[in-house]
Amino acid sequence: MYFEYLRNRDLISLNRRGKMGAICLVVGACGVIGAPSAALSAEAIGLAAPISSGGDPVQANNNAAAAPSVVYDQPSLPSTTVAMPEMGWTERPEVVPEALADAIDIVTEKDPSALAAWSQARAANAGVRSARWQKFPSVDLNANISSGARTILPTATVDLPLWSGGRLSASLKRAKRLEEAAVAAWQDAVLQLSLQITDFYYQAVLNMRLEELYRLSLVEHSRLVQTMERRVAQEVSPAADLALARSREAQIKQDMMIITAQRDTALQNLAELIRDPNFRLGDVPDYQDGALLNQWQGVEEEVNAYNPTRRRLAFEAEAAQEEIALNRSLLFPQVSAQYTYNEISGSRVGIGVRMQTSNGLSRFSDIEAARSRYNASISELRLFERQLDQNIANEIIAHSAATMRSEVSLLAANSAGQVSSSYMRQFIAGRRSWLDVMNSLREHLAAQSGLVQAQVTAMATDVRLNLQSGRWRPTILSREGEQQ
Repeated sequence: MYFEYLRNRDLISLNRRGKMGAICLVVGACGVIGAPSAALSAEAIGLAAPISSGGDPVQANNNAAAAPSVVYDQPSLPSTTVAMPEMGWTERPEVVPEALADAIDIVTEKDPSALAAWSQARAANAGVRSARWQKFPSVDLNANISSGARTILPTATVDLPLWSGGRLSASLKRAKRLEEAAVAAWQDAVLQLSLQITDFYYQAVLNMRLEELYRLSLVEHSRLVQTMERRVAQEVSPAADLALARSREAQIKQDMMIITAQRDTALQNLAELIRDPNFRLGDVPDYQDGALLNQWQGVEEEVNAYNPTRRRLAFEAEAAQEEIALNRSLLFPQVSAQYTYNEISGSRVGIGVRMQTSNGLSRFSDIEAARSRYNASISELRLFERQLDQNIANEIIAHSAATMRSEVSLLAANSAGQVSSSYMRQFIAGRRSWLDVMNSLREHLAAQSGLVQAQVTAMATDVRLNLQSGRWRPTILSREGEQQ
């Protein structure tokens, strides 16, 4: 189960040892009505069918059977006050380096954005509990002190809703949808942090591997400069060849400085996110052909079912739909059972009818405004679905292209290395010019750089697709340390 928490099944007690006992005696029916649970509703535990692309949003729940087969459950929120739940992850794919997995685990538990999103989810959970309490009686107690007789004149009113035109149920449904949207927003914060740390990690890996290539190339260029210095001193080669060698060596140094700066920037970004002085980046991962043979064609369905942002927008649209029903219910009166007590009339029990109207026809304007917000939320959802499909298609294309390019770049790099060695031997034999040697060395470095970039891109996009599709996703650890 995705983000499955331990559910707190303890009911909120109404008997407060002398404080609520008198109220229960007055109402006489508190024992019949069960107190609302502090745990999440069933709709929040199992992922409600979000609004699917191209369908009727009103019929979303009726079309649950037609939803994608890959469905991830919503977590239930614990009632205890905690900063963040103890998170774990599903089995790490082979393509994910251990250091990257450790970094993601650290960041998604400690980053302020995840903490803030979790606090919003807990606030939304409290909103659901508050909406449940609206079905329970309200108590109004007053005590007036008479100046003449110097006596206390108590008055008490207990109001128990019987019928509200659907106001209470619409309010509860809306609160549940907002809760589910807040939980999805928290999940999205975790996903975005995971993608961000993945990008920084592979930026560091790319620049580390490029730095190593340029360091080796710089050693080779320095050796050739020394060789040419001896040839010029012996008047075997012209001074122009020495100037060319020194120029190419300076270019390699300049490029290497840029790569080193980019590497330091990526490492600094990682350090800012992780904020753990004991964290070690580990060895630079090697590219493995067999590990990246995973075919990502058709993964769009998994991404759409899992993507937290899409689910958040779908739940917000459903909450906007419930807001329409809530505003409509305000057009009807509320019927409630009442108990009143005062010094003059004593105790009375009856049925009360209350209807509150706003100025003019503002209630109808509120309904129209709620309907417009619902239409806007549906349009926003459709727009995001289109953008999501485009982004995932780009990720798949980039991964496929990088995988194929790595195979071609490997052949090109090996061939360029052989050509460079051959040109050096032919130069010594007088069959090639010094410019040919320098150009072949540059081509060899360019081919090696292209190979490294293709391999790192393939590894990075593979990890990103694992995260975005939910194949590698966070879980919640129970008290025994087991994944839920």
